[in-house]
Amino acid sequence: MFSIFKKNTAPKRRFTHLQIFTIEVPESWRQNDNRKYLTLSDPAGVAAVTGNAFAKKEGGSLTDFAESRFGAVAEMEFYSQTGDESRLRVNCHDFIIREYQGTWPEETEPTYHVVACGELDRAYVSMTVTTSPEDFQTNKKLYLEILTSAESASGSVRS
Repeated sequence: MFSIFKKNTAPKRRFTHLQIFTIEVPESWRQNDNRKYLTLSDPAGVAAVTGNAFAKKEGGSLTDFAESRFGAVAEMEFYSQTGDESRLRVNCHDFIIREYQGTWPEETEPTYHVVACGELDRAYVSMTVTTSPEDFQTNKKLYLEILTSAESASGSVRS
């Protein structure tokens, strides 16, 4: 499924959120101050990745969680979905990904907003990449690697 992408071999490091999950980004990225969710950005400030964890509900599914998360994006009426939804299985975890594009109110430049929902051992995770449409297309492989790098913090964590 995801094996069509050659893994980027640039040095990476993992960040942990609430001792629930980790995500891997290029070594040069930095963590921003925010206690509510994980937020990381590239050195040039062109792209940001955010992530959060949500408790699994009895009887719920990844599809239910993803539909709820995508519904929250739909409420931001300036974003429109681009392309089809993707479903990936990476490192024994399932992910559902949707891409959106739009221009924020009071802004003139469009942004690209990619939402990935994943199921880990103890929680569902929601991760986003926000960048320019051009940057996303140029670095799509890297961003998909980041979004699907989520692992349970209790699992084997690489540094």
